[in-house]
Amino acid sequence: MGRYVFHYGDPFQDVPPCTTCHGKDARGSKTLPRLAGQHRKYIVNQLLAFQSGKRQTDNAMMRHIARRLSRLAMEGVALFLSTLKPEAGSGK
Repeated sequence: MGRYVFHYGDPFQDVPPCTTCHGKDARGSKTLPRLAGQHRKYIVNQLLAFQSGKRQTDNAMMRHIARRLSRLAMEGVALFLSTLKPEAGSGK
């Protein structure tokens, strides 16, 4: 499920694919963070912080997305992202 949400989003919940901003390989950009290889718990905690409004200084799009993701979807996306290599050719 996490892989699906990352690549295709959830149109029923108005959630765009994560690839739209973070790239197809989840390596981010100069302005958006790398998600590939991050720890599952860290990603879930950040999504929960967006959902609750504790992260106020960041992108409003992430608050919108996190408010529409179920905890199960968050866990799935986080698990998928934790399995990706952070950089081409890296050992992680």
